[in-house]
Amino acid sequence: MNKERLLQLATHLKSGVLGHKVFDFNVINCSHNDRGLVSALMPVSGVCGTNGCAIGEMPIVFPEHAFFGDMSVSGKNDDGDLIHDFEFAEHFFDITEEESSFLFLGRDCDCESDQTCMHCEECNRLSRHASKEEVAARIEAFCVTEKMYI
Repeated sequence: MNKERLLQLATHLKSGVLGHKVFDFNVINCSHNDRGLVSALMPVSGVCGTNGCAIGEMPIVFPEHAFFGDMSVSGKNDDGDLIHDFEFAEHFFDITEEESSFLFLGRDCDCESDQTCMHCEECNRLSRHASKEEVAARIEAFCVTEKMYI
């Protein structure tokens, strides 16, 4: 895991000065949906920019490594091949697919609890309505504990 890069992203999210007009953990703009992810928002321009999630802030925080592609965040792997979205985040932060989902993918709570909070302690998921501060806190806690179930 590249803690330094993850913590840079968390610091950026907490700063309040984002590259997108609205932080939206519910938005996944993804033209490369090999994991079955579906674009939740189709901006008029056809590229990311208006609403964005944590991965969508990567080109702002790491412009030398990440850039906005057509409905995606893209970068290159060690072989120079173009990779996108979650795959790029996993490579860049040196985390697993499971860890990237834990950090960057909001979900509706599917446990038996009636909670409507941003974080369900029963199933340990961040809501798709989580704030940038909640996502940043999760990234920071993950970097400290190196565990997904915090």
